[in-house]
Amino acid sequence: MNKSIESSVINVLLRIIFFIVYYIFLIGCGFALFWLALKVTGWVFFDFLPSCDSINIRALLIGLFSFLVMWGVVGLFAIYLIKPIFSFTKNENPDRVEIYENDAPLLFKCLIDLAKETGCKRPKHVYLTTDVNACVFYNTSFWSIFFPVRKNLEIGLGLFQATDIEEVRSIIGHEFGHFTQGSMKVGSTVYVVNSILHNLVFEKDFFEEWLDELCTSDTSGWIRVWGSITRGITNIVKRMNVQVYKFVQRAYMGLSRQMEYDADNVSAGTVGKDAFISAICKVEVLAQFHILYERFLQSLMSQGKTIGDYWTGYDIVKKQIAKDYSYTFNEKVLIDKPITQEAFPSKITFENVWDSHPDILKRLENVAICQKHSKTEGKSSWTLIPVDLKRKLSLHRLNQIAEEFEGKLEKISEEDFESWVKTEIETFFIPLNLKPFLDREIIYFEEFGENNFETVENPFTEENAAILSEYETSINDWNLMNAFVNRQVEARHFTYNGSSYKVSNAPLEEHKSYTLALQEKAKRIDAQVFKYLLQQNENKNDIRYAYHCVFASSYVLPNVNQFAEHRDALVSKWNSTGGHTEDDFKSFLSAVNDMMDALKNFIKDNIDWQLLATVMNEDEIKEIQDFVEASRLSDYVGTEAVNQQFGFINKIGNSYQYMSRLGKHIIVQEAKKVV
Repeated sequence: MNKSIESSVINVLLRIIFFIVYYIFLIGCGFALFWLALKVTGWVFFDFLPSCDSINIRALLIGLFSFLVMWGVVGLFAIYLIKPIFSFTKNENPDRVEIYENDAPLLFKCLIDLAKETGCKRPKHVYLTTDVNACVFYNTSFWSIFFPVRKNLEIGLGLFQATDIEEVRSIIGHEFGHFTQGSMKVGSTVYVVNSILHNLVFEKDFFEEWLDELCTSDTSGWIRVWGSITRGITNIVKRMNVQVYKFVQRAYMGLSRQMEYDADNVSAGTVGKDAFISAICKVEVLAQFHILYERFLQSLMSQGKTIGDYWTGYDIVKKQIAKDYSYTFNEKVLIDKPITQEAFPSKITFENVWDSHPDILKRLENVAICQKHSKTEGKSSWTLIPVDLKRKLSLHRLNQIAEEFEGKLEKISEEDFESWVKTEIETFFIPLNLKPFLDREIIYFEEFGENNFETVENPFTEENAAILSEYETSINDWNLMNAFVNRQVEARHFTYNGSSYKVSNAPLEEHKSYTLALQEKAKRIDAQVFKYLLQQNENKNDIRYAYHCVFASSYVLPNVNQFAEHRDALVSKWNSTGGHTEDDFKSFLSAVNDMMDALKNFIKDNIDWQLLATVMNEDEIKEIQDFVEASRLSDYVGTEAVNQQFGFINKIGNSYQYMSRLGKHIIVQEAKKVV
């Protein structure tokens, strides 16, 4: 174990000890409350009541009920504090299929050989999925902090696409590299600690949902008080847990990054650095393509159709768009650097303390010093998987996706699927050369409303594409720098344009000027694209309409989203209040009416009814117009009327989202004709 990992391990161990002490303190607080409640109860029944000459029945009943509330609060809070001790977390993934040695003898021989070569124990269970990954996972409970955890291995068969056996061995060897680390013992322990803390801080189990129901109960005001007091106390603990979670998690992320480097070294030293470097470079592309392919399948099944084999469909989609996704390699080719689409580099570099993995360039730099080279034969990794097992995973995954859709799916032929894919690509995909121009938010330009334009040259040039790429990167850098300043992203210092800065003196004005200058260039290019499409195409009205849709939706949607956020905040506040009395509802309704008045004024001032009518029918338009002219909701209306009012926000938003997609679709189709 190298010094970096050893230092990280010590740091993590100290924080784990702190967590255990902290958690025991919480449990002690729970027992202390029980003891205090017992003391108070004993004093009342054995000291106070016997000394009273007479007892008022009403006072007695109130006192008795107060005792019940006290014991209820104490009991619920104590249960809240100690319930994670009895919890058990099972890492489940419905896509997994467990396999055994007789299912895939060659794969298990590979795993057994790798275990011997790396000096680690075999995993307890082995699972396959169709994903592009390999990972170690655990089933845990609170007591796993103190007792060993048996580790399981998940292998995604997406890794087997376009890789040879040695490349897959290097990915699995990386996971076995974790098994061999002395730090892994700490890693698994911290994993358990993080799971417990995560559940305490972020997860709502049936107990907390029950508390929420008590807070909003219509049965009795006393029950609401009981629930609200308990919820208030647990919320204080939750806020404390957030800070402890960050304290432990920060150290674990640092250790995790060190462990990744160490596991990379184990893999490269066992299988060879050439196969390892090639594998992690291929995985980046394979993972992106896998997400895209799954979207194709979901779109197909949403239309009531499916295919016969998952992997055949994969190959068909790959054939159609491999070039656009840089997916032109195969198992016979080793890659020595990342395959990424060119983009303008960011001016900002910083270390994100919450990253669990280093970036790929740092990982490649880490293993570059390894002296062992790989002995690859270019033999497909699919030879490790029997055909029937591959078919079993195919059927399992297709069934998993199909569960999202109702009704029986029609199985189509490979030829029909290929034809469908071609149509989808022609209709919805933006070609690689058009992405810098159209796969982004088009900037509004003032010349949009003019009818006569001067002739312009073809704006779809590499130079203009580079300017737009630089502009998009500058926007991302602006957002990141503001995230530093607003503490949404944690960074004490960062490098900007080669110079080091503290967050307190971030060069916001400098970067703002740089971005605004680029914005003017990008706006000119967007205007040139519009003019060029007009002069090159006969469908001038369609082009004007498309840009009108894009610009209108780019203004309306952000405002509608703000109304949606305000609505959600009102609903959340209503659901979390201690009681729903008539006064509560009047106050809530007043806030709803104020928001709806603002929405009506926005619609009156900004909605183009003629344009909206191109994406909505007459009845829908009439419904919105009636809403705009309607009076405020009265005090006696119920929640159904409020929900109906809230629904208009979604109706406007959905219509303009569709309008935005429609406009962009038309622009892309017209651009394809002339580029």
